[in-house]
Amino acid sequence: MNRVLAAARMQVVNPAMIFGIPWLVVGISFAINVAVWGLAELRDEPGPASPAVS
Repeated sequence: MNRVLAAARMQVVNPAMIFGIPWLVVGISFAINVAVWGLAELRDEPGPASPAVS
């Protein structure tokens, strides 16, 4: 039971880890997505962005 309480205490003591890390992952993923999209120059392509979409 002490391990459960210690884990719960860690979650309460440092709320930046609870909210900060997921948003950091989302931000990095978005930045990589924007960089790949910019390098591929897909916005200048006519028609659908994927050949699977008809």
